[in-house]
Amino acid sequence: PDFAHASYKPFYIPSVAAEPALQPGDRLLAKMSALGDLRRGDLILVQSEGSQTIKRIAGIPGDKIGLSGGIVVINDKPAAQRFLANRETSTEYGRETLRLTAETFLGKAQPHQILISSEDRAADFAEVQLGPEQYFLLGDNRGHSADSRYPVEMGGVGIVNRSAITGRPLFRYWRTGVGLKEGRL
Repeated sequence: PDFAHASYKPFYIPSVAAEPALQPGDRLLAKMSALGDLRRGDLILVQSEGSQTIKRIAGIPGDKIGLSGGIVVINDKPAAQRFLANRETSTEYGRETLRLTAETFLGKAQPHQILISSEDRAADFAEVQLGPEQYFLLGDNRGHSADSRYPVEMGGVGIVNRSAITGRPLFRYWRTGVGLKEGRL
């Protein structure tokens, strides 16, 4: 029982930072040991400022990575983005239109979906070179994610070391309004 509890852990999603893959209220099961190779595009759990948060790996050790106009640039190659639809949402500041976009990182065959806000203050991020154990993480809801574009002092996760990556979400087992229903991540 102790091994199983240490190896797998349930999580609750409290915010919109991981939308559209994960929505507020979603519950998921994560693997907390033997995480294996970490690749661009993987969803991971990272320990930051006393809590764990879910982000997507955009940059891996050795990468040069930055953002230009909301497009991730990895080793001088822009990530492919394809517009899918507009999505209306409410924020504490009023209504906002987000662009649902399919994004494919360098070296990945399958795209993941992201939400792009015209209000994203970090759509441009100066290129950085990642060290041997460093990862650059992004939220899928780019305008509403405190990720590697923001240092810890500003509420983000900053560039993270491998030791701060604590788990890997396996599947969603609950979604508000839907109930018990598995969703692969």
